[in-house]
Amino acid sequence: MDWVYETLIVGCLAYAGAIVIDYVNYRDGITPRIQRIERGVVDIGLDFVSEEEAAEKARSRVHRLRTEVDELRRQKTTFYSRLVCERERKQKLEMAVFRKRLKRKEPLSSA
Repeated sequence: MDWVYETLIVGCLAYAGAIVIDYVNYRDGITPRIQRIERGVVDIGLDFVSEEEAAEKARSRVHRLRTEVDELRRQKTTFYSRLVCERERKQKLEMAVFRKRLKRKEPLSSA
């Protein structure tokens, strides 16, 4: 009967050894994958940080450009108002010159 116990013990040890060998093989196979994934996570984190910095620069530039556009719109309005005033002034001057020319000439007869 002792030989049965010995056989069971040897079988259990062989089975436990197979489990340990399978675990070690699995660990050796999965460790590089885990390391690659961890490196990828770090790379993605660095990419995220650089993208955030780029986005912040873009937001700053957009704000500056919007300010410039608003200033240019104000200048356009100012220049347009000045243009309208200058056109009115030109028209008044032309009318004054036309009146002087008419005064110098003899009045037209209505016959």
